Amino acid sequence: MEFQYDNRNKAENVFRIINLFLVWIFFLNAMYIPADTLFNMKKVSLVLLLLLNLRLYFSNRPNYSFRIIGYGFGLTLFSIVYSIALTGEIATNINSGYVGCILLLLPIAVYYNIDLEKIFVVTMKIMVVFIVVMGILHLVGIMNVYKNPILLWLYYTDNAKINPNAVTIIGFSIFLLASPVLVILLPYFIKNRNVVWTVFTACALFFSGTRANVLCGIACVVCCLILKKTGLVSKAFIVLVVLICLVAVITDGTLINYFHDWSENKVEGDVVRDETLTSIFSYWNDNPFSLVSGSGFSSTFYSEGRKEFVSNAELSYWILLRRVGIPLFIVFMSMFLYPVYRLMKDESQRLMAIGYLFYLIIAYTNPLLYGSTGMTVVLMMYYLCHIQDNKNNSLVYIDKISQKT
Repeated sequence: MEFQYDNRNKAENVFRIINLFLVWIFFLNAMYIPADTLFNMKKVSLVLLLLLNLRLYFSNRPNYSFRIIGYGFGLTLFSIVYSIALTGEIATNINSGYVGCILLLLPIAVYYNIDLEKIFVVTMKIMVVFIVVMGILHLVGIMNVYKNPILLWLYYTDNAKINPNAVTIIGFSIFLLASPVLVILLPYFIKNRNVVWTVFTACALFFSGTRANVLCGIACVVCCLILKKTGLVSKAFIVLVVLICLVAVITDGTLINYFHDWSENKVEGDVVRDETLTSIFSYWNDNPFSLVSGSGFSSTFYSEGRKEFVSNAELSYWILLRRVGIPLFIVFMSMFLYPVYRLMKDESQRLMAIGYLFYLIIAYTNPLLYGSTGMTVVLMMYYLCHIQDNKNNSLVYIDKISQKT
């Protein structure tokens, strides 16, 4: 018999509160401290959640769990063991590969009625407010981003990149490592016709200072408005575009020059990525069989761009392919792309699929694919798939009942 959460049971209620608390701890750390530099709370909370709920994985699972167990447990365990067999290293491979287990939080959330969507949205709303407030404080001269103690701590613990003199439209950048996730928040607010939060989220993406965040954010909004076709939000976007055009004209092309300088400033980073990609192809040229077999999570290669041996780089898809090889890479990509296919089938979730798709595009030049942040995003998408499946099943059941009566 399948486990069912009983909210009348006091012990179960206490257990639910503990799990809810741990899920919040995990989400906050995965999004704000992905480097896990605060007492390893991200890993600790994840391990506690999995250990406390082992019984759920041995119950009679509903259909959605077969995919989750397959990816979260089967694929994760196999890829780690396989990487250990290839490299002989244990700790490094586990540390790089364990993130697939994050998907195993879905059965916990479903069983205890934990609203992962709400937790995700609130977590990212806090990030929006934080980035916007920090940016405004810098703009008005109250606190330079490079003198802000919170940002400095995030910077020195490898959880953020900040630059008070970046060549961007706004002249600075506040890039929290998980800030690309904000692109998923845009369609959420557009879907709910929340203009204020849409604008705030767009500002946060602008303040992050990266081309990928800004351009994908703009493209995401355009695609969502085309699909949504809501008059109020469309009008607001049209007004925004008109204002940008007016500013471009009034400033005699200064804004366009900013975009040009912004791109020129990123050339060095582009060169590093290009040379790193060339190094990956050189590695395959020297080790052709590794293109099929993979080289393991902990394996390294010499990057001409970095001038050193590295295991990871800002080319997520190529790095994953180098690590696991073509066969496993196809399985991993099926895990990443299934939510796009599933959510696009439902009109109510189509915009979220668009946001997720743009996140996957941003992940190409950021190490945000197979990491704690990326897999937390994937978890969120599978949660939406589960919610939609439940709604569809309920509608089918109601339809059958109505036909009988």
